[in-house]
Amino acid sequence: MIIFFIATDDIYAWINSDDVSLPDAFQGITKSLQKYPEISWIKGSTLSQDKNLKTINKLPCCIYNQEWIKKVSMSETLTLFTRKAYFGEKKLWKKIGEINGPLKLAGDYYLWTQFTKHSPL
Repeated sequence: MIIFFIATDDIYAWINSDDVSLPDAFQGITKSLQKYPEISWIKGSTLSQDKNLKTINKLPCCIYNQEWIKKVSMSETLTLFTRKAYFGEKKLWKKIGEINGPLKLAGDYYLWTQFTKHSPL
């Protein structure tokens, strides 16, 4: 099972193994969640770099329609949400509980669908 019982702070993160955070990224996440209390989770923006760390592509941040997220299939959702880091308040993670281990490659899909039930992205 993928669990977060050892986390001790108020904001949890789902970060892929090949993700890198830019300077001040975590401060930006914290400030955004504090500024908009109706939001309990937020995603990172995708930035692609070449081998010299030069930015070659940056995707814009978007506002997502919650009802649409609830209705799309896993393949459609994965197209939208792959390669993104997600940050959520501890209280939101506690509402959804543990992510079942057999999901393995779809654990993040499960996470998004469960978060969407409780809070806008």
